[in-house]
Amino acid sequence: MSDPRICVLIPAFNEERVIEGTIDSLLAAGFNRPDIFVVDDMSTDATAILARRTGVNVYTVTEKGGCKANAQNYGLAHFKLHTRYTHVVFIDADSQVEPQFLNAMFEAADSNPDATLLSGRVKSAKSSRLISAMRAYEYTFLYEITRGGQANFNVIPVSSGCASMYKLADLLKMTIDPGTLAEDMDLTLQVHRRKGAIKYVSGAGVITQDPATVREYNTQIMRWYRGFWQMVLKHKTFAFTRKRPIDLYMAFLAVESLFLNRFFLLLVFCCFFSLKSIVWGLAADAVLFLAVGAIAALKTRRWDVLCKLPIFYWLSYLNLFAFWRSFVEIIVRRKKILAWNKVERYAFDQS
Repeated sequence: MSDPRICVLIPAFNEERVIEGTIDSLLAAGFNRPDIFVVDDMSTDATAILARRTGVNVYTVTEKGGCKANAQNYGLAHFKLHTRYTHVVFIDADSQVEPQFLNAMFEAADSNPDATLLSGRVKSAKSSRLISAMRAYEYTFLYEITRGGQANFNVIPVSSGCASMYKLADLLKMTIDPGTLAEDMDLTLQVHRRKGAIKYVSGAGVITQDPATVREYNTQIMRWYRGFWQMVLKHKTFAFTRKRPIDLYMAFLAVESLFLNRFFLLLVFCCFFSLKSIVWGLAADAVLFLAVGAIAALKTRRWDVLCKLPIFYWLSYLNLFAFWRSFVEIIVRRKKILAWNKVERYAFDQS
């Protein structure tokens, strides 16, 4: 028995609309107030005031970090969490844990004492917004279909920064790098590099907000995709060196997303196949898309997923454009892009 001692670290910048709800969800899941730590990156709103009002630990940095990674580093150093705890949960200020989160993480840490990283499951906060329904579709596909296979082959490329728990003894040997937009993917890849164990904990659910508009959705996915390409560069995914399974999987994801997507496959079909074959191919793609949508609707009890499926199909081309644009920016032009890049927050739908 490893007797895990678990704390929570919440980096925050201008999160007055959501910070209390995030803390309330942690308390409801069984965390004690002294075990919750908020790092306020010199917010210009009432984030720090509201967080202190809940009775948890709050540290306002003396020098603005400007990004989530710096806030995490400041918090780990200021609170000296490694002296009191065995594990730290990283969660975003716009996310809320489900009631069984702590129990699921505790049991996973207790039964896997050698695991460096315990990766939870992300869910979309229910709302009437288009992107919320789309994310319900995407998260269902990722966690119901993809994540289990990734875990079995030890190729989980990223443990979401809003649903990850690290063993502190191992985390202190790694680097939370502020020089990237994807500190969560960077940490996950570092675990792979160190040959550490990563366990997927499906019962540790975290509900996160999604962008309210298509414009903000584009801002978010641009940050994610830029972060992905930054990781390809930093970890030398395509270098001619000895490869681990995660390197091959990252290379596959890059090539598949750039060249084996709907747009390019449609071009290939148009060039080499008959019109009848093209129609059958499009029909098969649509049926598969609808099938995943039906599974997502059933799993999440959200029937708006089915109603909005046609819009998701066309938004996938926006994703493709963003992926190519980020590739040009980071890989071709070698631009350095760093910042919080937060999207607008809104109150959770309490229903």
